[in-house]
Amino acid sequence: MKKKICLVGLGKIGEQLAYNFKKKNISFDIWDINKKKLNFINKEIKKKNIKNIKDYIKNNKVILLLLIPHSKVENFLQENNKYLKKDDIIIDLGNSNPDNTIIRYKKYYSNKIYFFGIGFSGGVEAAKKNPCLMAAGNKKEKKIITDIIKKLFSQKIQMIGTDQQLGHLSKICHNSIEYSIMQILAEFYNLQKKILFLREGEIIKNFNKLNNRIKNFYLGELSEKILNSNMKRKINCGVYDDQIDHNNTSKWFNILCLENNIAAPSLLGSFEKRLLSKNPKKKKLIKKSKKTNVGNYIETFEFLIYCSYIQGIYALISYCKIKKIKINTSALLKVWSENSIIASEILNKINNKLEIKKILTFDFFKNKNLNKFEKKIINLINLFLQNKQNPISMFSTYNWILSMYKTKNIDNIFIQILRNKFGSHKLK
Repeated sequence: MKKKICLVGLGKIGEQLAYNFKKKNISFDIWDINKKKLNFINKEIKKKNIKNIKDYIKNNKVILLLLIPHSKVENFLQENNKYLKKDDIIIDLGNSNPDNTIIRYKKYYSNKIYFFGIGFSGGVEAAKKNPCLMAAGNKKEKKIITDIIKKLFSQKIQMIGTDQQLGHLSKICHNSIEYSIMQILAEFYNLQKKILFLREGEIIKNFNKLNNRIKNFYLGELSEKILNSNMKRKINCGVYDDQIDHNNTSKWFNILCLENNIAAPSLLGSFEKRLLSKNPKKKKLIKKSKKTNVGNYIETFEFLIYCSYIQGIYALISYCKIKKIKINTSALLKVWSENSIIASEILNKINNKLEIKKILTFDFFKNKNLNKFEKKIINLINLFLQNKQNPISMFSTYNWILSMYKTKNIDNIFIQILRNKFGSHKLK
């Protein structure tokens, strides 16, 4: 007997998936707690409403969960747990905490119900076509999920390991790298607009130059499109229209790093900046400076972006090593390089050169001219501070370079001596 497929959660991505599945003539149903939206989309795709979701779940089915925020996943499962049966399949495509994912997996596994926590990247555009899917599972689970993904998305899925938490773990790492890259791109714009006072045409050209250096760079190309559109007026007018709140993914990953003593300062700094950006602004500070020649700074920003990837990958590998989770990092980088928000040629360069092993020993930039970039970052930091701007990504990367690649700073030595002195609890 073929399993019924039900898409639960009709947010922007869920809605677009419904239209996509309809276009492909896939047999499926939809459900959402919002009856008005449910009725509208059912009418659009010419589907009958599910009369009773509990009765529906009692039948043989595959449930695709696209519920955001993540708390809705737990609410839905708790309300319908007793209606699930042996060989049912639940696929959580939302941004869930990997700790919750592994708990759910073990719970359902004991009842012979298949639970998959799959990271989904690419947004609405990917839902129209082919999303970036981060999945893991054993041999049997791989066969099950491969068949379903092929049917729904007409694409192959590459497994990144066997541990079921890897799908959402790699997703929250992905989102942390995403935050860091966005912060760097924002500083790239800020430098040109508020410090160097370049014209819009020059700024767009420089974004284009950056994108030519980093091929297939989704966030860079998106930034260039924004500056070529009417949306740039919002930036110039200082319009602050924060429609998308953070969904805790970056927070979760940074917490995992901190709990396991893994340093990823650029990821943490960009998340903190995200939180600070929500604070109301009482007074607008304007300080105009003279035009300054800073040389070829595009190469420096490419290096900063490179460091974001390295820190994220390092943190993920380190965490998996600590928790004894086997991850196929090469497979993950290949998955990320196709249709994800953080897609770029940098991921392929890291993967193809097989330099992943060097990341844990911090030998990755051994053959690169770190001294050159260190000096350039210092010059840019000074320039930002002179103009009362806070280049958090540069501070974080500079701190990372000093700590990981250079000799120990005297302040670190002083702190260690101070800590050893009072930490010994001995008085003399």
